[in-house]
Amino acid sequence: MPRIPCAFSCSQDFLELVDQRAESLGMTRSQYIVQVIRQDLLTGQRNLSIVAEQAAVYGGKITNSGKHKKNRGARTRGKRK
Repeated sequence: MPRIPCAFSCSQDFLELVDQRAESLGMTRSQYIVQVIRQDLLTGQRNLSIVAEQAAVYGGKITNSGKHKKNRGARTRGKRK
């Protein structure tokens, strides 16, 4: 089965931890990530703990993790009643 490239974003600190763990197991980053996901999906265990992430910082601006806010702060035209 052919492999399909994919991507995700994370902090530099987190990526360094991933790389350290992969190296300690004699694996590449990709191999390690695939194994962790495979273990979660195929073991049948439903005890995955989800850890909340902080908003990502790119270029000094904090992102909203993909959440779009339409017309935030937009003023309505016309007279108030």
